[in-house]
Amino acid sequence: MRKIIVLFFCLLGCGIPVVQYLQSPIVNQISAPLDLSAKFTNSTSNDPLYFKGFKLYYCLFTTEDQLETSVTQIEATTYNAVSYLTSKGYGTLFKYPDASPLFTLDTSYKQKPVDFTVDFNYDAVNDNDDFESYITIEYGNTLLYKGTLCRYIEQDRIDEDATHLKHRSFKPDNFTVDDIDIPKEFTGDTYIYMALFVAACGWDDNMVQIHSDPKYLGQFVFNTDSFDS
Repeated sequence: MRKIIVLFFCLLGCGIPVVQYLQSPIVNQISAPLDLSAKFTNSTSNDPLYFKGFKLYYCLFTTEDQLETSVTQIEATTYNAVSYLTSKGYGTLFKYPDASPLFTLDTSYKQKPVDFTVDFNYDAVNDNDDFESYITIEYGNTLLYKGTLCRYIEQDRIDEDATHLKHRSFKPDNFTVDDIDIPKEFTGDTYIYMALFVAACGWDDNMVQIHSDPKYLGQFVFNTDSFDS
């Protein structure tokens, strides 16, 4: 009987491990194919101890049908969806020039409805050199951050420990057949299609990275008339 009582109290003291969970951002505007703009808002319920910021996940496709199939599969994934989408060829967009994929918030803003706007502006008719791809972070009328978005493409490895990265934008002449994010079947068609997702990111008590469920920000279509082959 004594052994049973001791075992009972041991079980009471064990408890159930706590799993940290991040809420997804709230998507306010999904990009239509030619809008090239999307908006989302920070969830106010994430614990600032674990929540660090957001990552943008993108993938390029040769057809709209391929993109829609991929998005449907990701949105149907109910467990560890970020790992699933990265296994399907999605990469992260980066800040330029510091090459960081994490768009952070100061602790004082982590539980406030901060607005994020993602824009890809390119004047395909006039081939405007003032092309911008950027993210704007605002709280009310306060601008918290505005910076350039880019792709960083891995280059030939120059030795066992070093890899060159090159900065690539979304302007037509910044897509080349050697870029690892270009679909292998792409043959220089007029347009290339991009699916974009966003997920909240952070670290748990064991410094293991955690993510919210990814949210779809829409479809973006880029002109590739001057695609560099």
